[in-house]
Amino acid sequence: MDEPRLPAELEKVTAEDLHGASVVDAAHFTGGTLPDGLEDLELVGCRFTGACFTGSTLRRIELVDCVLEACELSGATWEAASLCRVRFERCRMSGFTAPQLRAGHVVFDECHLDGAWLRMSSLEHCHFESCDLTGSDLYSARVTTSALRRCTLDRSELSAATLTDVALHGSTIDGVTGAPTLKGITISPEQVVAFAVPVLGAVGIRITDEDDG
Repeated sequence: MDEPRLPAELEKVTAEDLHGASVVDAAHFTGGTLPDGLEDLELVGCRFTGACFTGSTLRRIELVDCVLEACELSGATWEAASLCRVRFERCRMSGFTAPQLRAGHVVFDECHLDGAWLRMSSLEHCHFESCDLTGSDLYSARVTTSALRRCTLDRSELSAATLTDVALHGSTIDGVTGAPTLKGITISPEQVVAFAVPVLGAVGIRITDEDDG
């Protein structure tokens, strides 16, 4: 896992200063709200602290070597997003929408991603640590060489998702929909029963007493 490579010196600005911008590098955004009307945005070597993206829509966004701390992204829509060496820490991202997200070496640490829409995403070397992904939509997502540790995936949509070399220690999948393709996932011994029941049901295996017919 490669960490973000931030420059030694960052110019202090607020999110409002992104008005009319398309490419920004080496900036520290402290607070503020993302301005309306942004279409394409490329951020390189930037840090966001307490910035608000709530309900914003971006047609294209690319983040490289960025850190977002305690930011508000609930209801934000990133229509075409690419993330490389990005870290989200304690961010609220309920209902965050990023279909076909392309992410590599990205960390979500203690983030609220309940109801997030990540359909057909490609996530490689991505770590979710202690995140709430309740009711999230990962339909046809491809998650490779990644980890979802101590996360809540209850009632998530996992139909046609492919999880390859993914660690799921301490995570829950109660009430998930669909049967993801599981190739070499890793779980802890105490998770065996919790994971076996939905997987067996998804492939058509019923568990009944002999007298139930």
